[in-house]
Amino acid sequence: MTYHELKIALDINDPKAVLSKACKRYHTNRWLYVADDGNCHLFDKDGHEQSTDEMDVIPDSYFKLDSTLKTIILPSKMHRIGVGAFSYCESLQSITIPNSVKSVGSYAFANCCSLKKVVVGNGITTLSWSMFENCINLKDISLPDSISTIAHWAFANCGKIKSISIGSNVEEIGVFAFSACTGLKQIFFKGRTMEQVKDMKNYPWGIPWRLKDMSIIQVEL
Repeated sequence: MTYHELKIALDINDPKAVLSKACKRYHTNRWLYVADDGNCHLFDKDGHEQSTDEMDVIPDSYFKLDSTLKTIILPSKMHRIGVGAFSYCESLQSITIPNSVKSVGSYAFANCCSLKKVVVGNGITTLSWSMFENCINLKDISLPDSISTIAHWAFANCGKIKSISIGSNVEEIGVFAFSACTGLKQIFFKGRTMEQVKDMKNYPWGIPWRLKDMSIIQVEL
């Protein structure tokens, strides 16, 4: 997308207002526009489109409280998503974290009340503190085998998650990681016996009281 195309698409006559009104400042001399289809477009201060390869980080709280963002396709060179980067994005419905991302900050997607589907890339080893807390409509979560830690409150109050698969590399699940996940019907553990699951730190990780007969836990060596 060119600057001229953006101006036409947004029907903004004042060329000086295109960047300041329609885009978010990204670093000092760059402006980011996220199209309706989720594609990112990066411009310099003069309106020249730049490669999104420059986008290696979503800064802390960058999209926080953005009620217009429904979807976003993160650039393939992205390697970090900051603390609370997408928190309280009430219209965000889905997110795919690319394999290039190595780190996601705490509360990154917390309180995204419309978020339904998440795909986590295989570059991630830790689901951070409260990463998806209060995502009350989250139903579909795909975790890679690269995950080794699910931190405290990672999925707290995600009441519509029905099942989740825990890979064999997961060594620690935090306190209350599944607190108020009242819709859980199955937690599937790969590469562990039931005894090994029960020996994991912080067991049973805040699983709601009515589910504590542990019949929802399934294992496979």
